[in-house]
Amino acid sequence: MAVRKGKKMKILVADNHTLFREGFSRQLQRFEALTELQEVTDYSSMSALADQKKTFDLIFIDKDILGSDWKEKFQ
Repeated sequence: MAVRKGKKMKILVADNHTLFREGFSRQLQRFEALTELQEVTDYSSMSALADQKKTFDLIFIDKDILGSDWKEKFQ
């Protein structure tokens, strides 16, 4: 995904593994195109953001936080 100069991105990282989530977020913060980075650790927190009509340009999700019926949650 190419980011145009001057365009800022909002990114969500949804993962319950602290080491991965914080390390990945730290690497993402190195990019100048990043304007907002938000982290959540579970599905209910991610769902609450959706209920608030919060939008993101890019979302990284560990499907394990979604549970075994994860496909149904995205239909």
